[in-house]
Amino acid sequence: MNRYRMTVACVMLSCLGAPTLADDPVFSGPQAGEKLPSFQAVGVRGDWKDKKFDFMSDAGDKPVMLVFVHK
Repeated sequence: MNRYRMTVACVMLSCLGAPTLADDPVFSGPQAGEKLPSFQAVGVRGDWKDKKFDFMSDAGDKPVMLVFVHK
């Protein structure tokens, strides 16, 4: 019976302590209002071929959506 009480006490203490030990929430990608870092790329076709450009500085304060496609 003593072992049972000890097990129950350990489970209760671990459940009570879990919320306080949680890490900061993890977000996927930048959040609204966050300043985005520079993102440089090199063109591969047409007028952009072999030219370097920066999506973020070119956009200024306008919204930007980057889509990455993998083969």
